[in-house]
Amino acid sequence: MIPPASSSPSSSSFRENYIGATIRTTTRDGRCFVGTLRCVDKQRNIVVSDAREYASLDAAIADDGSEATAPQRTINMILLSEIQRASCEVSSDGAVAEALADLAL
Repeated sequence: MIPPASSSPSSSSFRENYIGATIRTTTRDGRCFVGTLRCVDKQRNIVVSDAREYASLDAAIADDGSEATAPQRTINMILLSEIQRASCEVSSDGAVAEALADLAL
């Protein structure tokens, strides 16, 4: 659930909680990237390092919720704009990190 704008995380709490976390991001064209969140800029673009690209979200998640062994492509670093992203979640605890949408930088 996306928190209301009034309860948006501050920049410092966002950095503490999400920068360096493993995230799973799905793009509007259906691809899925799993990697480490490194940066968020004022335009809400995100940089993900050590990313693995899957053809779809289903290919990236096994039936038991763990990461699947589907065909993947390794990408050193990728920048994903807010316009490209359909969803973004923190993989470690399953919490939705769409706080990106409300983050006041």
